[in-house]
Amino acid sequence: MEKLVVTAVEVRATPRRYAALAILLVLFSTGWAANHFAALLPALADTRGLSRAALNGAFGIYALGLLPGLLASGGLSDRLGRRPVVLCGALVAALGNLIMLAQPDQTGILLGRLILGVGVGLTVSAGTVWTAEVHGEGGAIAAGVALTAGFALGPLFSGLTSQAMRGGGRSVHCHGRLVGSHRAGRVAAAYPPRTACCSCFDRAGG
Repeated sequence: MEKLVVTAVEVRATPRRYAALAILLVLFSTGWAANHFAALLPALADTRGLSRAALNGAFGIYALGLLPGLLASGGLSDRLGRRPVVLCGALVAALGNLIMLAQPDQTGILLGRLILGVGVGLTVSAGTVWTAEVHGEGGAIAAGVALTAGFALGPLFSGLTSQAMRGGGRSVHCHGRLVGSHRAGRVAAAYPPRTACCSCFDRAGG
């Protein structure tokens, strides 16, 4: 009898574990996306002739978008559910990076960084709460670790790759490809196969 009870608990815990891992992957990707282009901005300044004021503005305008995203995320996720807000934020962040990829001039970079900040704010706040709800004790810590890893590895990887290539245009083009494949993995994580895991997502997502 005890063995059956333990097995039932493990079966119920498995979908929640998969759900938590998927959310953590989205948070890691969001952290990566937030700083991915930061290491490329000096290279873009050289190849596109961006001024120092534009570079400083690109960092400042990201924070300008981040704040309302963080403030709005809590209330929106309480009303609409965690999943819609997290996925919407992930898509908004992807849009910001795609704008910078498609239009790597002053206007495109500033607009892209602003939109990216909004998306990151939505995803980080709701995603952290969602992970805590799904993962239980330690969920918020795991979310913080995933985000921090993304924040650190994104610019590190893009900076090292850019330095290795020693070519601004080629480097930016390559990183555009990396961002695109990175987004594909992110969407795949956000939309898992329709299994028992999804029922856990639905319950947590509201």
